Amino acid sequence: MRIASTYLRWDEEQGTALTQPRTGPRGIYGRLEELGHVMTRVRDEISARIPHTN
Repeated sequence: MRIASTYLRWDEEQGTALTQPRTGPRGIYGRLEELGHVMTRVRDEISARIPHTN
């Protein structure tokens, strides 16, 4: 499972495809590039745990 959180400035992204559930080809990163934002770094945090069984 993957859970992703992205924080964007509402005043810059309001009314764009970024506010739609399906942002289109290349996802959110493609839409950001169309708006003139250039990705300069990415930070990933990965965690794991032993699954619980019932």
